[in-house]
Amino acid sequence: MTSSNAQSGNLPPGPILLLSKFLDIITLNKWRAYVPFGLTTPPDGYLSTQVPDLSSYYGTESSLLSYDQVPGGIWDFITADSTVLGDVTSPLSLFMVLILVLALRKVKHAVVPIFRGVGRKYGRATHGVEWEKANEERIVKFGEYVFRLIYHSLVSIYGIWYFRDKEWWQFLYGDNGSAACDSSQSCDAGGTK
Repeated sequence: MTSSNAQSGNLPPGPILLLSKFLDIITLNKWRAYVPFGLTTPPDGYLSTQVPDLSSYYGTESSLLSYDQVPGGIWDFITADSTVLGDVTSPLSLFMVLILVLALRKVKHAVVPIFRGVGRKYGRATHGVEWEKANEERIVKFGEYVFRLIYHSLVSIYGIWYFRDKEWWQFLYGDNGSAACDSSQSCDAGGTK
């Protein structure tokens, strides 16, 4: 970090640092000249702290691989742990996040009307046509809530699957890698009965 705020430990919150890093990448560090009230003036400006590139933590050469250095094509590049996509502040990572957000918005735009139709159908079947007319807002919210439920469930399931072999899950497994206790038994944190 490059300011006296970093040396004194008086840093802005993480989201502010991340936002300033994104603005540094997008505007090539020129946005600070246009912020009023001395917020970006070192050493005491709230936004004067600049977050260095990830490569500065690893030395002069980054250990993260570019697309050209990954054998196997695009899928291996996206799924590998050691690519430049691991640095959330790299322009390529920001571009990939933008693509993911736009793709999720398209999916949501396509499936929420389907969920609203399901809500409308069952609302009409259980409460009648008058209820449907009087509760259009509830039907719209139902479609949104079903999308959120499915999205958060899938993200949670993927997270559990992805981190299934990490250290913090090892208390569930015995020495041979199988579960030490089944769901009908009580186990302590060490995996013993």
